Amino acid sequence: MEPVITPEIVVAYSQCPRKAYLLLFSPDKGEPHEYTQILEQQRCANQERYLHRLQQTHADVHPYSVENLRKGSQVLINAHLQVDRFAADCGVLTRVEGTSTFRKYCYEPSIFVGTHSISKEQQLELSFVDMFWNVSSIHPLMREELLEWTGPRTPSNWAQVQKPSDRFLNPFTNGSRWTR
Repeated sequence: MEPVITPEIVVAYSQCPRKAYLLLFSPDKGEPHEYTQILEQQRCANQERYLHRLQQTHADVHPYSVENLRKGSQVLINAHLQVDRFAADCGVLTRVEGTSTFRKYCYEPSIFVGTHSISKEQQLELSFVDMFWNVSSIHPLMREELLEWTGPRTPSNWAQVQKPSDRFLNPFTNGSRWTR
């Protein structure tokens, strides 16, 4: 089974390619550092608090599903997106004005963090989630675009893709460097 590329792997690669490689292929994942565990607990608490408040203030809040996506729900929560060997979790998908090329509604992804400010790593994580959301859910034919990453990009399909993720995704998408 091929390892799954997640935002955690992309962020690890931005810090050190060896770290990303070990996260992908090491059988021993180890125990996260205590500080990392505290941040994760705080992130979960922030997410729970925000989603509770969101459900009280908005009537059209639904869990992520293909059916709710097709219906055009205003807010979708707890989305887990996976295409082939790429995966990303998204706390909230909020419908925004306009339509995209291949779907009826546009959604903007949001993630939750356990800190009071946004770090570069968290910006990269959101960039990956945003890129992944836009590519994986637009149309089934776009799956190959994600895996190859070398095909032509049109402004309407790639307007929200941010450049930092390009630099860090290339080693994962070309496959040659990351074989065991």
